[in-house]
Amino acid sequence: MRIVLFFVFGFGLVVSSIWLYYDAGFSSLISVVTMLASLISLRFIKSKKQHGLSQTTGDNSIAIQSGANTYISTTHVTDKEKQ
Repeated sequence: MRIVLFFVFGFGLVVSSIWLYYDAGFSSLISVVTMLASLISLRFIKSKKQHGLSQTTGDNSIAIQSGANTYISTTHVTDKEKQ
């Protein structure tokens, strides 16, 4: 994604510079400064790594994995209730 932004801001800087060359005005100068600041700020933005779901379980366990909240209700039935 950063490489795409680099090319977009680079193209914008070239277009803004041409605009500043042919029509030196306040708006064209602001455009060049904005594109230059965008390119410089790209250098300091760190990309976030996407974290996936992962889990580990012991030898005698059951694992439940989901992307949302999981509620587990446990009911203990005694031998007397089974009869």
